[in-house]
Amino acid sequence: MRLLYSEIKKAMCKRSTYFYTMIAMTISVFMTWYCISSAGTDLLNSDGTVTILKGHKAIPIQKQAESVLSGQVTEDKLEEVLKIYQRQYDKTSNTLVYDKDVINSQKLFGLFSEINNKYMKFNEKTYASPDEMPDKLAFDYYKIRSEKIGKMIDASYSDKGRNQKAKKMNASVEIPFSYYEGYSFWGKAFEHYCVLQIIILVIAAFFAAPIFSEHYHNGGDIIFRTTMYGRKSLAICRIAAAELYGILLFVFSTVLFFGICGYYFGIKGLQSSIQMMTVYAISNITFGQALVFVIAGGMVSMVSTISAIIFISVKMKEPVGAEIVSIVFIVGWKAASLFFGSAATEIVFSSFPMSGTEIIYYLTSLNIYRLFKINIWEPYWTIWIGILMSMILFFFSIRVYIRKKY
Repeated sequence: MRLLYSEIKKAMCKRSTYFYTMIAMTISVFMTWYCISSAGTDLLNSDGTVTILKGHKAIPIQKQAESVLSGQVTEDKLEEVLKIYQRQYDKTSNTLVYDKDVINSQKLFGLFSEINNKYMKFNEKTYASPDEMPDKLAFDYYKIRSEKIGKMIDASYSDKGRNQKAKKMNASVEIPFSYYEGYSFWGKAFEHYCVLQIIILVIAAFFAAPIFSEHYHNGGDIIFRTTMYGRKSLAICRIAAAELYGILLFVFSTVLFFGICGYYFGIKGLQSSIQMMTVYAISNITFGQALVFVIAGGMVSMVSTISAIIFISVKMKEPVGAEIVSIVFIVGWKAASLFFGSAATEIVFSSFPMSGTEIIYYLTSLNIYRLFKINIWEPYWTIWIGILMSMILFFFSIRVYIRKKY
């Protein structure tokens, strides 16, 4: 414990530690401000025109609009929304004439738009405009959704195990869906939080990357190795200090971000079904449960990414080089997943230490992976692989450090 305390105290004496912390908190506040300032809603003017309102002033107006039809999304509500859009649709100009009812039912009509306009090759029929949509689309909405997802699962998985697991998950989804005011803002908050997590990982990488390599560089490591606890115990304490700093950085930024979001957005929206984010989600969870997954995934990513960076630090003798490689490792993964992500490469990208930062997208995917005859849903795969990699890289780093020769 004394050695660990000494390593923590040494980190606290560095100006860079406070600099990184200050940068992380500043960026957390900025990302929260950007999330709130980018919130928007449609405001109906007295002359019938619509103004797009942005920023914190838009939040209560949008929440008020969402509250009109909040609660369970019954098929009666869907029928009501469809009739509103059919009534307000102008065939001649192919435009929608906005009124208060249209504004209040926008989010629910999005359920029709998504089932009609996304993954259209699995549709029995696609409709060009609201007036073409039959009442059946509202009456049998959940049946139509389930059958379409069934076709998508059949197209994705030929093997019986994964196919059945995906369909079983979809069958467990609670219907009718439910939504509460403020849910749409929480969906955007999750997306902004994904970006914030990557930034926090990069900042933690700057702290962790030199933790071994700087002592190689300045010659201090040779002296440490001559002491009683200068090998295994020292390695464990240095890794623990780096992990602890990363965890604290993650916790502070997370509390700051979601604390401010909760103040502005309210927490009632977290009771909404995850299907309000996308109707194609096959998980029976709410936005609040998704929040738990997102935080858990981020925590696992922080620990496993720092473990990977520590391994880089143990192998490299130049602290600057270790920092560069670490940043390229994190940013390179993110860039590659954006530009080269596909159905064939998803399992690869979701197995990296940083993949926990993408957990909100995995929660709404159909991806089921198979390992030793066990079918694993993608979010669980990412979390368990992250934990496993953390332990493996932890022990490998210690082993490499103990056996290092000059």
